[in-house]
Amino acid sequence: MNHFFEWWHERDLRKADYVVLMLDGIGLGNDLCAVVALGITVEGENHILDFQIGASENLEVCADLLNRIEERGFNPKRRLLAVTDGSKALRNSIRKKWPEAVIQRCLIHTRTRLLKTTSF
Repeated sequence: MNHFFEWWHERDLRKADYVVLMLDGIGLGNDLCAVVALGITVEGENHILDFQIGASENLEVCADLLNRIEERGFNPKRRLLAVTDGSKALRNSIRKKWPEAVIQRCLIHTRTRLLKTTSF
């Protein structure tokens, strides 16, 4: 199982032309969260780039994940579109790494929050 995780954390990302970066945290229970990075290429292919386990979607966890994917070759050739769940830590980490990125809140998260607050 460790080889599987090593593969995810070491895979070369230079070969693809990524135009979208999607970041989201997934609760794992026991106060653990996996922040997952998904890249979408100019051809429309989705690739799970990497993930980082932490206590929450905090700035340190997000920054570690973005640093690692950049070190492995994630380098958008044009202005990056980053899609998040609205987390300030995710947004701030993206701004720090790619200041010119366009950041959009995921429409599914927006819809879910809207339905929770307006449904009877």
